[in-house]
Amino acid sequence: MNPHTNPTTPKLKNQAQTKANNAQEELNKIDPSALSSEQQEILKVFRGEIPATTLQGKDLQELYTLETGSRKIGARKILIKHFGEEKTGGLNSAELLNMGFVLRHGEMDATSFELRGDALRYAYVLKEPDGITLRVVVDEFNDGKKIFDFYSDRNFTNYQGGYSPKLPTAQDNPTTPKLKSQAQELYTTAKEQEQGFKQLLEGLSQPSSTLEAGNLLKSVGSIESKIKRKQGDITAIGDFLRVAIVVEHKGQLNSQLMHIEDSLRAQGVPLSSARMALIKASCCSLCLVNLKMSSAAW
Repeated sequence: MNPHTNPTTPKLKNQAQTKANNAQEELNKIDPSALSSEQQEILKVFRGEIPATTLQGKDLQELYTLETGSRKIGARKILIKHFGEEKTGGLNSAELLNMGFVLRHGEMDATSFELRGDALRYAYVLKEPDGITLRVVVDEFNDGKKIFDFYSDRNFTNYQGGYSPKLPTAQDNPTTPKLKSQAQELYTTAKEQEQGFKQLLEGLSQPSSTLEAGNLLKSVGSIESKIKRKQGDITAIGDFLRVAIVVEHKGQLNSQLMHIEDSLRAQGVPLSSARMALIKASCCSLCLVNLKMSSAAW
C-alpha cells in the first residue's frame, strides 16, 4: 500500500455514495407535476438530470446558481449531509425544494460574512412557522453567486446562529484538548476586548449608516474550527471580533470606509491589522471590519 495514501478515503467515498443513492431513491418519489417551475428545476439538479439551475433572489438582478457540485459543495453535498430530517441540519423534501424561497424571503445574516480567497461567503436565514430555521450559504465570486450549502437547525449539538463551514458535531468535526484550550484562551481574550471594540466602531459610524453589532464575538467552536483550517497557525486568524456597517446607498460606502481608516489612524490602530472590505449585497452595502485583538488601542 502507498504510505501516502489515506486508507479511510475509499471508505468515506463509499459511505458518501450510499447516502447519495438513498437520497436519490427519496427524490424519485416526488411528483414533479405538483411543483412550481423553479422547484422542478431544483429537483432536476438534485436528481442529476441537469448540471445547474439559476435561482431568483430578491430582485431581477440577484441571481444564484445551484450546481450539482461534489460531496464538499453544492447539491451533492446538501443531499449527502442534510437531506433527511434525522441528519444534522436535516431537510425534508418540501424544505429542500424551497431553497429559492429562502433566498427571496430570508434575512441576510450580517455576522456570517467571511472573505475566503477569491470569494465572499454569507448566509440567508429564514425561520419557518413550525419553528425550524433554514439557512442558505452563498459563495459570491467576481463572476456570480453559487450555492455552497443549505441546511436547517435540526439535530445540532451546538447550533450557531452564524455560519460555520464545519458542522459542530463530534463526528464531523473532531477536536483535541489542545485545540479546545487554544480556542478557549483566544475567546476569553477577545471577550475582554469586545466592549471596547463595539465602542470604537459606534464612534466611527455616521448618521447615514447602521452598525450591525449584535454578534461581535465568534464562538469558541467557530474559533476552534478556524484554527483547524489554518493548520494551527493562530497568527493567520484576524477576525475574532467583527462588525458590519450597513449603508443605504453604495455611493456612501467609500466615504464611510475613509472615515473609518482616518479614525483608526488617529486612535493608533495599525491599518495593517484592520481587515476591511466593501461589500455590495441585496439592497444595501456593507463595510465589513475585522480587527486582530493584538492591535486594539482600547
